[in-house]
Amino acid sequence: MTEMEPEGVEMDRFLVRSMRAPVPALPSNFDQGVMRHANRTSDLVERYHLMLLAAYAGVSALTSLLIMHDAGLGWLPITGILAPLMLISAAFSAWKMKQTRIPGQ
Repeated sequence: MTEMEPEGVEMDRFLVRSMRAPVPALPSNFDQGVMRHANRTSDLVERYHLMLLAAYAGVSALTSLLIMHDAGLGWLPITGILAPLMLISAAFSAWKMKQTRIPGQ
C-alpha cells in the first residue's frame, strides 16, 4: 500500500470521524409540516407557473422567428410554421387558466 500525502491522511481521519457521528433524524411531524407549507403556497405557485409558461412560449416563438428569418426563410413559411404552434399554445393556456382556480376570484 502506498503512503498517503498529509492532506489525504487528514481527510481520511475526518471521514472516519464523520462516519462515527450519529445519523440525524427528522422530527416525527416533518412530513405534515412540508405538506402544510406545500398546500398553502400551491395556488400562488400555480398562478406564477402559468405566467412563466406563457412568457417562455412568447420568448421561444420570437427567438425561433428571428433565427428562421436570419437563416433566409421567407415570412410565409415562418408564419406557416409558427402560427399553428402559437394557436395550440394559446388554446392550452386558455384551457389551463379556465381549469385553475385563482384565489380571490
